[in-house]
Amino acid sequence: MTSQELRAVVVGAGWAGEGHTRALQHCGVDVVSICARNEDVVHTVAERLGVANPSTDWRKSITTFRPDIVTIGTPADLRAEVVELAADLGCHILCEKPLALNAGQAEPLVRIVERAGVKNAYASTNRYDAGAAWAAELIDQGIIGVALH
Repeated sequence: MTSQELRAVVVGAGWAGEGHTRALQHCGVDVVSICARNEDVVHTVAERLGVANPSTDWRKSITTFRPDIVTIGTPADLRAEVVELAADLGCHILCEKPLALNAGQAEPLVRIVERAGVKNAYASTNRYDAGAAWAAELIDQGIIGVALH
């Protein structure tokens, strides 16, 4: 299967969701739907990114389109249900980090993905955020000290 045959649903239309969409499109993946809670936001983002099916119902988008890939760019406390449904349907998963709020919440999700036999990966879209880049520069210069976490 080539990347041009792959289809994706992006859950989350903020900074991470837009980054996921642009990256997938750059690689030739057909982003068939982008989802967000706010109808005005998701329609605006979908139009800007050329995604044909904006939705406020991520469950319906995933079950209707049955994509090869589901990306998750929601807040961490909203990711578990998306991971569970995507894995149940055999979709590969790209999740913005962190996967969950803590290791205790993340561990069962990892087991679900492993049992489903789907590929999973994390994205670190915020790594390229201007604020994060500036903080890294300040740390490298010794201006704000050593980062411990």
